[in-house]
Amino acid sequence: GSGACPSDLLVAMPVLLLGLAMLASLPVLAQPNTQAHLEGRVCVEPEYYGYGNSDSMQSCNGPALPGATVHLKRNGQDAATQTTDASGSFTFNGLAEGSYSISAEHTGFTTRETSASVYGYSYQDISLAGQEVRFRAVVRDSGGALVAGSSLNLCCPNSGASFQSDDGKFDTTMRSGVYSLTASARGYRDSNSQAVVDGLTLTVRLERLPPQDVTLSGTVVDQHGKPASHILLYAD
Repeated sequence: GSGACPSDLLVAMPVLLLGLAMLASLPVLAQPNTQAHLEGRVCVEPEYYGYGNSDSMQSCNGPALPGATVHLKRNGQDAATQTTDASGSFTFNGLAEGSYSISAEHTGFTTRETSASVYGYSYQDISLAGQEVRFRAVVRDSGGALVAGSSLNLCCPNSGASFQSDDGKFDTTMRSGVYSLTASARGYRDSNSQAVVDGLTLTVRLERLPPQDVTLSGTVVDQHGKPASHILLYAD
């Protein structure tokens, strides 16, 4: 018949067992870990570190830079993109382990690119150097009107500057960066905030101070220059 003889099975059995043993001895290809994690911050490079210094590029010694775009590439192909939050932080989850190139960019700053080895939990900072940019700002009250006679003071840690404006509009040049911004004007409450100077126009709002009580004193005289009595005064 067409069925295999018992003797044929006995001959084939050693060959089968040998094949199974050879398969078992082959190395098992490890599956890539797709649970790797990369996070970090983008900061402004302090001037005193010197622009282009490789150590300062990969560490955050200056103020955090929100709104920066972070690109992650592997083998020249885009892998992921994130935008830094208010603290300059970014996070990439679910990455395959391996070597990547990471770059950060922001309007008004130099773009930086470096390498990142991602295995398990990894951390990578990037610092961007500032550039000379056009600084434009307007100071308005709560109703949207320009505040005449306003001033702006931008301070630290890289550098600072102070500006005055007769009409509430500012237009000059300075180095891009993240600054502590104080806006002030007579009759208004000072405004303190953190500002990213990147060449785009800033709008600062000032709140008018409530009216203050004052004392009015003097003497009312008649047409002959003599003190007059029983006079009713109105203040408007």
